[in-house]
Amino acid sequence: MARSMRSRFALPLAVLSCLVACHDGTRASGERPDGHDGEQTRSAGAQRTPRPRPAGTFEGAPVSLLDEYAGRPPVDPDEAARWQLPYQAKRIVVSLLAAAAEDRIEDLPLLLAPDARWGLPDRRQIESRPVFAGDGGATFFDAFRSAAARFRGRDRAQPGGRSATFVCPPMPPGPEDAVRSGAEPYWCYFVSGDRLDLLVFRLMVERGRAWITYVGLFPTRPSGPVAVARDDAPPPLAPPVIRGPADATPPPARPRPATAPSG
Repeated sequence: MARSMRSRFALPLAVLSCLVACHDGTRASGERPDGHDGEQTRSAGAQRTPRPRPAGTFEGAPVSLLDEYAGRPPVDPDEAARWQLPYQAKRIVVSLLAAAAEDRIEDLPLLLAPDARWGLPDRRQIESRPVFAGDGGATFFDAFRSAAARFRGRDRAQPGGRSATFVCPPMPPGPEDAVRSGAEPYWCYFVSGDRLDLLVFRLMVERGRAWITYVGLFPTRPSGPVAVARDDAPPPLAPPVIRGPADATPPPARPRPATAPSG
């Protein structure tokens, strides 16, 4: 039965439960690319002079997220092929930030799935479009660099400094196995100190390796809480826990891989 009323969510609540965004929208048909235009992306990167990091507000901090992760080397293809979820989710996201900091668009095919999309920070992927849409990911990359420059980074020269809050929900063994196998996605996000701005990442194991499959961001920083009117609920941040019999023996905890850097 159709709902008679639309639910409205203010963004501070949505940060913890819905990650909703400000506009309604639908996925355009026929936009899904057949595969990476990785060669075009690498060629574009080889032909460009790296640009300076975009100006930003940094939430009043001395440095931005891009400044914090600047100077890191390019993504190692062999390492990227071994990344596992959920253990190395932050490592993958940080690698995207490092690529954005150094204007290395050629790193995108190692981090984002061939059919990755980007749009507003909503798990329903509102107003989403392909990352690799014939321009090697340039439109997405510019938008991501500008958005990341709005978030505060940790100034290593100042003891006790902190960057924007990064959240990946912890999971018990059952849902973790679903993420590890590629049966379910894993969502992580950065949230600003006032909880108005978001960078959202959907990660998933596809084609035998871990990728970012969706990036959500606001084109400009929201000036206040944002509401959305939608009938459909967003998917959960993490796979649901399926309860067994009360006397069932819980499965043993899986060991963390020895080569699983967190960031």
